[in-house]
Amino acid sequence: NLEVYGIKSDVGGSVLSFQTDINVNVNIKNCNFHDNRGSESGGVLKLRVGNKEGEGSEFNIINNKFINNRVESLSEVFRAAFGGAISLSGPGKYLIKDNEIIGNEAWAKHEYYYYGIHYTCGGGICLGGSLNVGGCEDVILDNNLISKNKAQFLGGGVSSQMDKSTDKLTIKSGVFSNNESEFSGGGLDLSVHNQPFLVMDNVVIAKNKAAAGAGVWACPTSRVRYHSTYGAAILDNVLDN
Repeated sequence: NLEVYGIKSDVGGSVLSFQTDINVNVNIKNCNFHDNRGSESGGVLKLRVGNKEGEGSEFNIINNKFINNRVESLSEVFRAAFGGAISLSGPGKYLIKDNEIIGNEAWAKHEYYYYGIHYTCGGGICLGGSLNVGGCEDVILDNNLISKNKAQFLGGGVSSQMDKSTDKLTIKSGVFSNNESEFSGGGLDLSVHNQPFLVMDNVVIAKNKAAAGAGVWACPTSRVRYHSTYGAAILDNVLDN
């Protein structure tokens, strides 16, 4: 039940940077996070489980607003930024439900891309968002509005960097709209190999923009299932190049 705004941090997670190596239960509910700025990982929240001893941890992010936040990197070396609003990584269960995630951005100064390093990923949310850190084990996105977010490289709305086929990613319902990526995955990006099997139910992915995969970009090893009835509607997305 907090309103948090105007915080600027030179580390990840301007409002909350949290790492655990034991089992914990974290609940973030009914808050309004706007106009905050973090560095490199998590414009608002950076939540990480550090090892397998914490894999029973549960993170519930429910009924919040994340509006006009930004994660940025000014480094001349890595120039990497993950999760304009939220960065999650490590084993554990993550429930992201009933949130408004609008107008957030992942940005890096003088962005430069080369194979093996992913910069500016997840304008709204980055799953597995950090250099040289594995993805998340079990993520549910349920009834979120993810809109008008931007990334310079992967995933204007959401970038999934979950890296094991045994991980779980479920999008139960929600809207991805008007998100932008300068490279791939305007709404949702699944670039990293060995992504989990993604199931989408009752999801609308519309009016997003990217150079490749304006709505959804799935790399050659990704697996996605959706149904035309009560499944996913992917429509009116625009290739920007």
